[in-house]
Amino acid sequence: LEFVFRNDSKSTTRIIWDEAALVDVNGQARRIIHGGIKYTNSGVSMPSTSVPAGASLADAVSYADGVRYTGMQYAAWQIESIVPCADIGEPRCDRGQYYGKNLMLLLPVEQNGKRYELFAKVGISKSAAMTEHESKPKSKNSDKNWNP
Repeated sequence: LEFVFRNDSKSTTRIIWDEAALVDVNGQARRIIHGGIKYTNSGVSMPSTSVPAGASLADAVSYADGVRYTGMQYAAWQIESIVPCADIGEPRCDRGQYYGKNLMLLLPVEQNGKRYELFAKVGISKSAAMTEHESKPKSKNSDKNWNP
């Protein structure tokens, strides 16, 4: 899930990644991994990110428990799609059952010694549930303007 965090405040805002979560379509809060973190480190603590006043941070998140190394003949990292049935190799999955459902991103932040919880709800549409070979998923909320 790609997004842009804009800090329109007059103070630096710190994103606390270790407490961030992505709530899946079944309502399960799952730990996330974000851009810049090596896949081999998907289970370890992530440093917070400071976003200065007036600045933006473009980032992406995935489920931390959805990162796997195949280790087979064509070894590669596999990242579970945040949209059910969008992973390559799931042709029998009924994608339609997820249309209209939502995911929710929770980003805990700190600003001037106060903590805030920022939420972004992302709806699943037909185009978002397609595989990467069919279409690149895009979210209407991917450019959400957050300001605690």
